[in-house]
Amino acid sequence: MSFAGIRIVFTVHRSGWLLIAVLMGLGFRDLGLAGLAAGLLVTLSLVIHELAHVLAALTFAVPVHGIGIKFIGAYTSRKHAARRRHDVLITAAGPLANVVLMFASFFVPKIGVWLAEWNCGIALLNLLPVPGTDGYRILKTMFWPGVSTYARVGKLPDPA
Repeated sequence: MSFAGIRIVFTVHRSGWLLIAVLMGLGFRDLGLAGLAAGLLVTLSLVIHELAHVLAALTFAVPVHGIGIKFIGAYTSRKHAARRRHDVLITAAGPLANVVLMFASFFVPKIGVWLAEWNCGIALLNLLPVPGTDGYRILKTMFWPGVSTYARVGKLPDPA
């Protein structure tokens, strides 16, 4: 996949196909045949979440290696930003994208409310301070930045 003129690898792991099937199944259970499309739109919401991280990273010239989907969710593989503030902004871009999608979903006929609930859930779960989430990375970057993390990109952590 090429994004903003830069080649980024997009991978759906074997377990990622299971996640897509589960989302489609939940959509079918809740909404009938229209739910199959709704499940795919939730998957698309996960990809848009990751693309928001990518766009923010490219804004701050942070190299991105790829994005992917596994059963546990979607992910972005990237370097750390040179400044803590940039790392926080890059990390916060994903949940912000889901909040925007949540409000936009209300305009989708039949499946909009269901889709909005999923996007709200994705944003909220990602902001929890649990290892592996965006919320954890934001808190870790803000309050416990490892000097070794920022030394790898050539700078010590900035105060803000």
